[in-house]
Formats: sequence, structure tokens, C-alpha cells
Amino acid sequence: MRLTFVAIVVFCQSMALCFAEAQTAHNCLSYAEARRVVSEQKLMDSLAVMKSAVILTKAEPLHSRLCRWNQDMVYEVSLLRRDGHVIRVNMRATDGKIIGPRESKELMR
Repeated sequence: MRLTFVAIVVFCQSMALCFAEAQTAHNCLSYAEARRVVSEQKLMDSLAVMKSAVILTKAEPLHSRLCRWNQDMVYEVSLLRRDGHVIRVNMRATDGKIIGPRESKELMR
């Protein structure tokens, strides 16, 4: 009984640690913070990134936001495809390249 209790406590602590790491790994900035970071770090403007995403995906832009993923600055761009599906594209803020698990092949359907 005591061993089971210890195992459950250890499991819960490890899950809490994983959740905390996931929370800190992805942090989106407010509009004021984003403006400050873009000017300080010489990042691409959100409109330029959205234009690039529109050209690559042939979809209508909906929204973009600047996020910090670990040590990288990434724009999350939401777009509406012609078939009505909303897609999200992650683009590096330094050069506008698409990053993430679904690279350009999935987006250009």
C-alpha cells in the first residue's frame, strides 16, 4: 500500500514538472511587448510574415501573434483556407521561414 502511494506521488510530481516545462517553453507576448521585442531584436514585422504565409498557403490571413518558443521568437499565424479550414502556421520571426511539425507540404493542399 505504501509503495503504491509513493509511486502515485512520484508520478504526479513528474507530470507537474512536465506541465511546468511545457508552460514555460511556449509564451506569447502582448502587443506592447511584441512591438518592443521586434524593434530591439530587429525581427520581421508581423505584416510581412503574414504576407509571406498568405503567398505560401494561398489562404486568407486571420491573426498573428509573436511567441517565445524556448529561445526562439516565432510568429503564430492563423489563416483561412478556401475550403473553410483554419490553419496555423509557425514562422521564425528572424527570417520568416515556416517551422514546426507540419512543414509546407501539408499547408499547400
